[in-house]
Amino acid sequence: MKILIVYFTQTKNTEKVARGIFDELSISGHEVHMEEIYGVTPDVLDDYDLIFVGSACHDADIAEPVKLLLEGLSDSPPFKLAGFVTHATYKEEGDERERAIYERWAGKCIKSFHQISREKNVEFLGFFNCQGKPTPEIAEFIHQVIVTEEDDWTEYIEEVNKHPNEDDIQKAKAFARNVVADYK
Repeated sequence: MKILIVYFTQTKNTEKVARGIFDELSISGHEVHMEEIYGVTPDVLDDYDLIFVGSACHDADIAEPVKLLLEGLSDSPPFKLAGFVTHATYKEEGDERERAIYERWAGKCIKSFHQISREKNVEFLGFFNCQGKPTPEIAEFIHQVIVTEEDDWTEYIEEVNKHPNEDDIQKAKAFARNVVADYK
């Protein structure tokens, strides 16, 4: 199978996940390529069987360069699609409060992948997300708007600054293996 991992990153968080997926799939005997999003055009994607598209979460959604690439896809392209995102909010598997915060500040990412998959008639094979260390500007925004209580903030920022960690990368690798196994 010919696989492309294309990603957008500003902090290297998404690139770390992309590299984990690349490393995992490269040892599986597939022809695997990894490219940062700049310079990748929708027509290039048609040369692949499977595309993994990675994005940082911006404004609670996938980043604009990723949206533009996906919106430019032809209808019913010949490849299948999987998505992955890094975000600087709580994990979706947290308690009720953390899940609500995740949904508000990162939940639109998967919805955008599903929407584009429906609109472009491309088979969507799955989605992976994990936390990523925020930039100082994003951390300040989160502190002022989302995690405003000092005790919560101290715990939150200490934890989010550790990601993506080795456990996240191992989960991304497992996600990639599952996507390839589901490819039919």
